[in-house]
This record gives sequence, structure tokens and C-alpha cells, in this order.
Amino acid sequence: VIKAAPLDKILVETDSHFLSPKLPGSAPAGRDKLRNTPVNVRIGAEFLSKLKQLPVTKVIDATTANAKELFSF
Repeated sequence: VIKAAPLDKILVETDSHFLSPKLPGSAPAGRDKLRNTPVNVRIGAEFLSKLKQLPVTKVIDATTANAKELFSF
């Protein structure tokens, strides 16, 4: 679904407080015990950039613009 979704309609978030993403080099065991924080948004953006085969900076710029438009700031 993400591959087909237009980039101008996608947001990246970290609302799953107790389901943090797998960090590079970390074991998956215990992931549900790590607190998810906004710093992990970049991990989502990097994953999205790989799926859509785009530079991560383009994904970050687009999803930031999308959030600004959605939340009117």
C-alpha cells in the first residue's frame, strides 16, 4: 500500500509508545519494552525511503510539509 500511496499523502509518526522500531544492530527481543520516542521518526522515514526508492531527505521534506499542512503550522 505504501509503495502505491503518493508521497504528498503520507505522514510518519511514533504514536505506538511501547512498540518501538527495530534499531539497526539490535535484537528484536524486548522491543515491546522500549519506549518509542519522536527521535524514531527518522527510522520510519528511512524505511519509507527504501520502500519508495527515494532519497531519505526527499521523504523527510515531503512528510514534514504534509504534517505542517495537516496541522496548520
